[in-house]
Amino acid sequence: MTSAVAGNTMETMHRPLTMVLVILLVAASGAPAPAAQKVHTAEELFQPFLEGELSHWMVGPIGRLASEEEIDAYLRLKTAEEAKQFIEAFWAKRDPDPSKDGNAVLDLYESRAAEADKKFSEAAVAGRRTDRGTIHVLYGSPETVDYEEFRDVSGPDVERWRYPKTAEAGLDGRRPEREYRFAKLGDLTRFYSAREMNDPRRRRHDTSQPGFPSGGPGEPGAPREPGIPSEP
Repeated sequence: MTSAVAGNTMETMHRPLTMVLVILLVAASGAPAPAAQKVHTAEELFQPFLEGELSHWMVGPIGRLASEEEIDAYLRLKTAEEAKQFIEAFWAKRDPDPSKDGNAVLDLYESRAAEADKKFSEAAVAGRRTDRGTIHVLYGSPETVDYEEFRDVSGPDVERWRYPKTAEAGLDGRRPEREYRFAKLGDLTRFYSAREMNDPRRRRHDTSQPGFPSGGPGEPGAPREPGIPSEP
């Protein structure tokens, strides 16, 4: 009986360790699997067992880069140390040339994410985790940005990003859509649905220009400059 109890105890002790090893192997083995086809919500990507930055690491562009297996594995981690090992392996799999120092993909991600935090942070959400920031990190700045006004003053104006047909594949290995639309809905600027953007009460405000408008706040075509949260 003592032997049976001891066996059960050892099995219980090894079960969590085995789970950690399986999760880390998912992150570390081979080339990255194709990015998840489903666009997950921030709520679906929130990691309840971790704190701070690690709890919402998957929210935003990372959730578009990760495979379904990687998303599932990350959400099952229990400690910060496991998460740090996972993140290191995640980027190692996406290193275009492991024989060289550094990681060009990670460097580009971090550069664009820093830009997104400056341009698109709002309502205490880091810019990289907003809808506009996600697209910026994945594909870079759009070729043009313009705005559409809503005839009904109760409706939001729409910010429209356009990418060229010849745009290169983004960090997710896909070409950007030719057009993305965003509108301030509640506290955050979000993707604007096809149903809403086809409303006949919309009219285009001709402010089309390369990249992001450079006008100051309040000038035609100038984006609102949200504050940067204290904890990106």
